[in-house]
Amino acid sequence: MIDAYERLMLPGDLKVSTIFLYALHFEEANHLQVGFGTETKSGLNRAHIAGPAVHELHVPALAACLKQHKRVGLVGAPAPWNLQHPWSSTGNTVDGYSELLEEEPTLWLHVDRYEPLVENITVEPDLVDRFADLILRVRNKVWGNPIDWDFRHVELLDGRFLWLCYDSTIEKIRVGMGFHSPENEKQYGMHTYAIGKGEIAQFCAFHYLYLDGPIQFMGLPARWPHELSPFLAGEPKQDFAKGLLRLADEVWPGEITHEP
Repeated sequence: MIDAYERLMLPGDLKVSTIFLYALHFEEANHLQVGFGTETKSGLNRAHIAGPAVHELHVPALAACLKQHKRVGLVGAPAPWNLQHPWSSTGNTVDGYSELLEEEPTLWLHVDRYEPLVENITVEPDLVDRFADLILRVRNKVWGNPIDWDFRHVELLDGRFLWLCYDSTIEKIRVGMGFHSPENEKQYGMHTYAIGKGEIAQFCAFHYLYLDGPIQFMGLPARWPHELSPFLAGEPKQDFAKGLLRLADEVWPGEITHEP
């Protein structure tokens, strides 16, 4: 059974079929399968041609290579490899797999007998970037988000800091304020905001551009120094918006549509 699946349609003036790149996961498998596919315009017939099988620990290296080099090639029959695709990660360490990808940083996908459909189609760099995000999303659906409760910090240079972390239980990013003690240890407050995927873009755009409007943080840690403000405005607020967007792009790859 397939328990996670996404595909990316490729543009082309094809009267009979549409073509796509895909990533999927079979239940209890320890890898994702990525590849090329085609579907009739009626939707009644769909074919998937397997590319590399990529272990869950190797998926970030695959996505990073695609984002860096932005190269996906489509090749006809016969496939220029044997049963195992050269980008399959079986038997590799994480570092070894990264080195393997750099030896030939183009993901070649076999299109089998559908070669006539794709002979004039190339996968543009922006589509390769979106395909990399798609692969990461499928990974997250299967094995959970690897940065769940992984704290990120935005330092404010006056002794304060902001903390941000993704909480998969509520599917939002929690944000709070803290300060550095005299021993330079971080003292964390409670979260003030919990921001979901659909709110991130508007929230960041507004606070990045509207510098004079302060953001107030509540739930400050005990022994909060009286000289430190619980409000955030001006350039530090822009730094906060940037940090929040960076984390959101990691949590929801390719799904945040607006960046200041």
